[in-house]
Amino acid sequence: MKHQYRLAAAMLAILLFCSAAVLPMNAVGFDAFEEKKTYTQGQFKDVGEENWFAENVAAVYRLGLMIGTADDSFSPDGMVTAAEIYTLIARIYAIYTEDRMADFSAASPWYSPYVTYGIAHGLIPAETADRPAAYFGQSVTRAFMVEAFSALPDEMWAEINLVDDGAIPDVSMDEEYAADVYRAYRAGILVGTDGNVFSAEKGVTRAEIAAIVGRLVVPSQRLRVTLQNPTTVILYAANGSSRIVPYEETEQYYLRGWKDTPYPTETPSVTVLLNEASLDPVKTGYTPLDAKIDAVFAKIIKPAMTTEEKVRACYDYLINHFSYGRSEASGWYRPIYANNPYDSPSPGLICTPVPALASSRGYEYFFRALGEHALEAYAVLYASEMLSGTHGWCDHYSLTFVVMMRRIGLQCFPVYASAKNGNTYGVHMLTFITVGGVDYIFDPQIEDVLVQSTGICSYKRYGKTIEELKDHYRDFDLMEDCRQLFGPFSYDAAKMQAILNS
Repeated sequence: MKHQYRLAAAMLAILLFCSAAVLPMNAVGFDAFEEKKTYTQGQFKDVGEENWFAENVAAVYRLGLMIGTADDSFSPDGMVTAAEIYTLIARIYAIYTEDRMADFSAASPWYSPYVTYGIAHGLIPAETADRPAAYFGQSVTRAFMVEAFSALPDEMWAEINLVDDGAIPDVSMDEEYAADVYRAYRAGILVGTDGNVFSAEKGVTRAEIAAIVGRLVVPSQRLRVTLQNPTTVILYAANGSSRIVPYEETEQYYLRGWKDTPYPTETPSVTVLLNEASLDPVKTGYTPLDAKIDAVFAKIIKPAMTTEEKVRACYDYLINHFSYGRSEASGWYRPIYANNPYDSPSPGLICTPVPALASSRGYEYFFRALGEHALEAYAVLYASEMLSGTHGWCDHYSLTFVVMMRRIGLQCFPVYASAKNGNTYGVHMLTFITVGGVDYIFDPQIEDVLVQSTGICSYKRYGKTIEELKDHYRDFDLMEDCRQLFGPFSYDAAKMQAILNS
């Protein structure tokens, strides 16, 4: 098992648990657990009537499954060891199954009869017999405890609670102990703490094991809980805004930096958000372009750079190495997004007929050939053209920047808007990088034009919010469509190459 164990200060086995139980005659199952001792409220000075575990301590004491560490002490905060877990499992099983042949006579080490019995009845892994003595004296984690107790008969785990898969906050269904934990919650033997959190790597106290054993053998002590996956979640962005999101859509929000707890009151800078962003680097899958990106990154990206420094390096590269104008590579033209007059799965996100990309092939043909991933493929084409020449339109700048940012691992996508040019506005493509749940504008093409007129890069279009640049951009078009449809370059690269070569 992968769980860690912590060394206990000493082994208190003889004091912790009583000697072998005497099995009742003609009783099986839960009826076999009969009271053997008398418990008087207050006999343990460290177990008050007000303690949450008081009823459980009384139950396991009366049943002869646990006693105190002294005549007047139970030591509820003491940690439970592996030997003690195995001892409890063996005794519970022997009583529950009315196994009169169980022999737990005194031996050395004291726990060996219980381990031997547990191995013989498939309750304990066989390799446990070869463990050193130190292993048995180590305190165990909650995950270890639940996995160990799961070997007890299935009939002891009858479901009384509704607990959806994935509803325990800190137990993913991918964890190796998940099935056992969820079964314990559904049986009312565990309900967790502080919002039903399980805390797998936390140690197990005597109070906790008394509660777990009590609920196992006395069904009336089991707890009720309902844990259902939420249908909606409140998520928070770095700018203080919040949004109610359907649960099945939360993953895409988490990728953009939204959180299920509020950010600090003061909005972090875009530099901070970029440097704290979770990165998911992706290549385009188009070998010629990926090779070009590799060559550029080898020149401008240094290992010690922060994420923000890498972003700025790419931004500067586009400004310093290219100029605005028609690309000399093939003469592709900027597409104009409009209502789709063709039969496609994504109405609205399609070009009206435009001048040919090459050999009289229009973008609509390209879209119909590649389906919903055409926007990603179109980015690959424009970035390939840009890096093959020295000039480009706004689409070239923006889509090349998108490809570079995706390679770094940031959530970046292209957006069409109206950009101010003097006293008028014209159709323009720019990019957003989404971090902290906030869309930040990065517009290397207009920045390049500003540099050409002033000779200085002021970064006026770098890492700005829509609100900050509201006097420069308006009418953001198809923003959500572009965000949703610009995926992880999952287009058919081979099919795209065949189209270009045809």
